[in-house]
Amino acid sequence: MRLGTGEETATFVIDWQDSEATVCWLEMIEKQHRRGAILLWIDNAGHHTSDEVEEWLEGHRRIRVINFAAYTPEENPQEGVWKPLKDEVSHHRWHETFADLSKAIDNYYQKARRHTVNFLEKFGYFWCEGKIHPLPQTS
Repeated sequence: MRLGTGEETATFVIDWQDSEATVCWLEMIEKQHRRGAILLWIDNAGHHTSDEVEEWLEGHRRIRVINFAAYTPEENPQEGVWKPLKDEVSHHRWHETFADLSKAIDNYYQKARRHTVNFLEKFGYFWCEGKIHPLPQTS
């Protein structure tokens, strides 16, 4: 998702996540964003941190990955979405088809993604004029 606009990029829907799928997703991101540096915050799931993924990233220096600290879901903004999503979309609600459920989830995200992520400074960055910049280094 682009910070500030909430625009989704490289939407990738699969049944199972593994290292191969992660590399495929990273390739989609790289293809959609042909210029400039790409900064991603990703959790520490094994399929995000595997040797295969690390090796792929070594050959694609435009993409910089910052992993959230292990066992700190409070730092990952996505974690705060799961419970409200379940409460609003799936808990005690019936959807006739999987397509109906998917549409309900998409509608939820269309509303929820309008928030600008506010954790940049924690990881050494700030938002200015539509771009992410590193915080000035102090000695």
